[in-house]
Amino acid sequence: MDSLVDCGPPYETPGMCNVILETAKNIPVCDISIALKSVFQNETGIVYNGVVTEIASSTTAQSDGEVAKQLLSQTSDISRLNSSQVDQLISQLERILAKPNVSLALGNTSIHIVSNLLGASQNTMASSSKRIIGIVDTVGLKLVVNGGTATILSPSLALLVKTVDGGNFPETSFSILDPGNVQSVSRARRSVRASIPQGSIRLPSSLTQNLSPQQQLLASRVQFNFYQKSTVFQDRSLGDRKLISGVLSASVANLSITGLKENAVITLRNSEPIPTNFVASCVFWDFNLNDGSGGWSTDGCSVLNSTVNETVCGCNHLTSFGILLDISRQNMLSPLQSVILTYITYIGCGISAIFLSVTLLTYLAFGKLRKDIPSKILIQLCIALLFLNMVFLVDAWLALYPDQLGLCISTAWFLHYFLLASFTWMGLESVHMYLALVKVFNTYISRYMLKFSLVGWGVPLIVVIVVIAVDKNNYGLVTYGKFTAGSPDDL
Repeated sequence: MDSLVDCGPPYETPGMCNVILETAKNIPVCDISIALKSVFQNETGIVYNGVVTEIASSTTAQSDGEVAKQLLSQTSDISRLNSSQVDQLISQLERILAKPNVSLALGNTSIHIVSNLLGASQNTMASSSKRIIGIVDTVGLKLVVNGGTATILSPSLALLVKTVDGGNFPETSFSILDPGNVQSVSRARRSVRASIPQGSIRLPSSLTQNLSPQQQLLASRVQFNFYQKSTVFQDRSLGDRKLISGVLSASVANLSITGLKENAVITLRNSEPIPTNFVASCVFWDFNLNDGSGGWSTDGCSVLNSTVNETVCGCNHLTSFGILLDISRQNMLSPLQSVILTYITYIGCGISAIFLSVTLLTYLAFGKLRKDIPSKILIQLCIALLFLNMVFLVDAWLALYPDQLGLCISTAWFLHYFLLASFTWMGLESVHMYLALVKVFNTYISRYMLKFSLVGWGVPLIVVIVVIAVDKNNYGLVTYGKFTAGSPDDL
């Protein structure tokens, strides 16, 4: 069957065409929409003027695959397509995926088509972004899963679908180490990770507790997507913020999962270091923002932990997640200014250490000066401050040896200890002044200085022991960021 579209004379009315459908009989129509409707209802296909090569209303699985391969070929050079052609291509792909089930082969081709489309410019994809996200969700929802898990990998998009029991949902984790390695692990098989994944999410066992029994029956599969490129997640209201991670999506069947009692934990690798004076935010994609075009929102999400290489988020719902960096706080210090301030700090700490040493020597040289309680407390405070300054001065030098992990951890441990000891002895000195000046009478305390010493040196010791016992990585080398020239700022 062929068709002929004639938009020239004798019709001069704008927007009207003479369409003759060459089927069993000719159907002259002036309104092209009526003609197309007639064809879709009564015929098997249409070809008109080379714009749409084939649209089948009833095709076999084999022809669906062939059409999908043709679409994949058309997107091999995405730079040649404009926004109108991309819209037509997406429409054809949506028709192919309209059936109840999607085979693994068809799903693989569809995901690769989307992967190619993610390489287009933002202007080209602006009008189709929401539909492309819908195509990925449709593939995950309708994909035929054999063996409990199905994985589709492409250069810019990864999809993993896992069948689950909605009534007895197990704690499940998904992670992607690189574009070619997506994993789904249960709690029983969780292992220590060897490297930081591009993205991962841990779904709690309470995920489906808020669902009705009917909804739990529908919750038969979990879908995990990871977008290497954020082409379809463009927020025109970002302002001084930018996305610094891939986009990780998770969903359960076609259900809305919100108000979780136990947050889903999302970990995303930062695409660039986060300097200390910049703020990273955990966000999700909200389709209702910006008049329906979508945008990033922080509602229900919070930052659990943020390092140079990764950001850990907690969210009480499932959707698409990312990390935004607020770049409105410009770095006010150049590398030269930072070096100058560093030297000023070292000189100040050095002078402080010298005079603290002179103070201690004075008290040690003259026994009469250290007989009363205030003098003894002052000596303890001077010792804590002297060691704090000394450890701080050698800290930057020891950071030049990152391979000596034990040395770095011990230095940070002592720095924390003497800092806490300094504050503790300051507090004890104020307590003594209160007892001496306010509560003048009935203030006798046996072994006064011994008890003060146990508190002044013992309490900080307990704190740092607990901190290092919880996780030894609480102490060690920290890289806060990089200067514009690329040199790291390690402490």
